[in-house]
Amino acid sequence: MSMFNPPPPLSDLLLSILAAAAGRVTLMMRAAREATTWRSALRTLLWELPITVSLGLIGWALTDWLNLQGGAAFVLAAMLGRFGPDRLEPFFDGLLAQLIRKP
Repeated sequence: MSMFNPPPPLSDLLLSILAAAAGRVTLMMRAAREATTWRSALRTLLWELPITVSLGLIGWALTDWLNLQGGAAFVLAAMLGRFGPDRLEPFFDGLLAQLIRKP
């Protein structure tokens, strides 16, 4: 059974990934500035690519689920890109801890 019925257009996927990249740019630039060597800067930027793509995919799914289009979809994906990992990790850590505690 497909999650999307019918699947959203691929142009929306590209828009979501670009929006997530726009949200991640500030963090990428700060990490590159704080790096002491070119090797550490490139390593940091390389690790940002899968994060950006995954947040774009999450944004794509959320905008389809919430029926958002145009600017609202772009803003949601950009906000996920900017705040996603920093805000979602503590949430999922707490959720996982509660799930493990329950028998």
